[in-house]
Amino acid sequence: MVWCVCVCVGKVVSGLHYTPCGRYVVYPLGSFIVLKNLVNEREAFFDGHSQDVSCIAMSHNGDRLASGQVNFTGVKVSVDGSGRAVRCDAVAVV
Repeated sequence: MVWCVCVCVGKVVSGLHYTPCGRYVVYPLGSFIVLKNLVNEREAFFDGHSQDVSCIAMSHNGDRLASGQVNFTGVKVSVDGSGRAVRCDAVAVV
């Protein structure tokens, strides 16, 4: 069986990431982050951005993902009120 994943990541440099296990691919799609299981082809969409995603990064071990957007209003946002990033286990959903 041959797998082919075709994704248009637009203007996000290095926007396509595979998890170290090779079972998942993560990429931006407008203001969403898409997590796709390459084994069963299920997808999860994360919609925390109010503008298009402009950057995305994954930790070396694949357990953390960070993304950002261009914010034209200059508003500083704290994700969970403490200034720390919130961890979410997306792999469990797909």
